[in-house]
Amino acid sequence: MKRKTYIYSLLRILLPLGYAAVLAAGIAGRDFITMMVLLAAALIGGAFFCGWLCPFGAVQSWLWTLGRKLRLPMVKIPGRLEKFLRFSRYILLGLTFTGLALSLFITGAYGTFMGILSLNVARVTVASWVLFGVLMFAALFIERPFCRYLCTQGAQYGLLSLARLFTIKRNENKCINCRACDRACPTGVKIAAKKNVRNFQCINCFKCIEACPVKGALTYGPVLSRKGIKNEKKILR
Repeated sequence: MKRKTYIYSLLRILLPLGYAAVLAAGIAGRDFITMMVLLAAALIGGAFFCGWLCPFGAVQSWLWTLGRKLRLPMVKIPGRLEKFLRFSRYILLGLTFTGLALSLFITGAYGTFMGILSLNVARVTVASWVLFGVLMFAALFIERPFCRYLCTQGAQYGLLSLARLFTIKRNENKCINCRACDRACPTGVKIAAKKNVRNFQCINCFKCIEACPVKGALTYGPVLSRKGIKNEKKILR
């Protein structure tokens, strides 16, 4: 394993565990300041919380890896259905503002997980436990199902990250179109078809950069280079 890949893999384990420990200890919570910091981070550099800190997302990734170790079949969602499902979490986000019980129940899987972390599951219903169990089981066959299709918190970060100032960039001159990046993406973003990855599904996990066989073909940095800024100024004149 390359040193850089090893560091990424180690951080993906340690950071969610550390964040989970902080939450379990009650040192931090989903308060206003925390949310504002995470939303600002998504606006500036993308949804780092989803890719690096979220314990629930990390557990789904670990279950997916376990599924591959056990050689369980991978469930590939058909293209048209995948496109629809990608917007389902935004539909749920809108419905949660109406207080619709069904939408609150579906998105409550995250709350169930947080309750487990804090050892506070007294108010978790049997139905919530069943939904949580189904999602955890599904994660063995589908990569990050809750994150991709049901997480309304991730949906907020995703919307803000469309305007991100820093992102994953593809050098068209160096890219060999092997699509290793597409296969590595846990949320199904078609990276090989983009120049700047400003997709609402991108969680900045950098797995695409790890998987790329050509050094410098995929990098992370400012959306606009100096040359790009100069060109935009010319257009505005």
